[in-house]
Amino acid sequence: MGAAVASVELVELRKCFGREQVIDGLTLDIEPGSLVALLGPSGCGKTTVLRMIAGLEAPGGGDIRFNGQSVIETEVRRRNVGMVFQQYALFPHMTAAENVAFGLNVRGLSKAAVRAEVDAILDVVQLSGLHDRFPSQLSGGQMQRVALARTLVTRPSVLMFDEPLANLDAQLRVELRSFIRKLQQDLAITTIFVTHDHVEAMELADRVAVLFDGRLAQYAPPHELYLSPISSAVANFMGAGNIFPARIRADYAVDTPLGVLPSAYSDRFVVGQEVRVMLRAEAIGIAQPGMNSETATLNGKIEERVFLGGSVTYAVSCNGQTLRVTETPYRLLDVGSEVSLAIPAEHAWIMEK
Repeated sequence: MGAAVASVELVELRKCFGREQVIDGLTLDIEPGSLVALLGPSGCGKTTVLRMIAGLEAPGGGDIRFNGQSVIETEVRRRNVGMVFQQYALFPHMTAAENVAFGLNVRGLSKAAVRAEVDAILDVVQLSGLHDRFPSQLSGGQMQRVALARTLVTRPSVLMFDEPLANLDAQLRVELRSFIRKLQQDLAITTIFVTHDHVEAMELADRVAVLFDGRLAQYAPPHELYLSPISSAVANFMGAGNIFPARIRADYAVDTPLGVLPSAYSDRFVVGQEVRVMLRAEAIGIAQPGMNSETATLNGKIEERVFLGGSVTYAVSCNGQTLRVTETPYRLLDVGSEVSLAIPAEHAWIMEK
């Protein structure tokens, strides 16, 4: 099955509900065939952006362009946008095949053409052989794939997801994330995915747009958001646990409550400037006295150990501050142990205050 490909451009997009500014000057360029995640807390305007792109909400200002052409005045059915929702919204009295065929029947295609299209798309979403099952006979993951097939069979130029995995259990979410990503890459369809889960966004997206209060906080590839957030707010939302106030020193180091830390900060910071430093838990080396390690930067004491299966997180007290450190589960250090911590300069990420 082939799908049309479109670029999507949002230019200074605005939306108010009454006196509340829901979207405030949002500008995004989404390349054809890419998957972009809109990431942010509940109420930040993610779903409103989708609805404006689809034509279900009228913008209060700005522009929406497909392939460089404004669609502000284009009615919903002519935008050729497909939407997959959190709720499957399947017709319970229709089989999987009949649910998928609904949009094609509305368009007046022949029965033979509809059957061929439905067979093809159910094969694409790995539901061959389940044509005659009713929604009550399908699992949550299968119902979500029927909903996806129903959208894809109409061959949209832009595919949009509004938190489609929120109702599924953890293991099924992982499986469907992988399935959606592979399907999107195979079809090369421009896709916008709304989520409040930063792990989901990182696994799925080519680029992630972080929204707070209707404003764009940062727009970047997942690895850049994770390792090089532009602000403490973005860092916190991306799961950073170690953020401390700091002051720039002249020797490519920073003063912090933990002590003096080396940092490979950029030239945009000046000596004496008050900043924030982010220390990713997994980037910190930990060793006990007598063990081989990198040159120690800090000394501390383990106050807490949390075993997470694939990793172990330690709470280490350093100069009255608590530092989270993540290690592999194959070496367990005891609570109360004195340890040395090594923080490479390139992993002490500096952000503006």
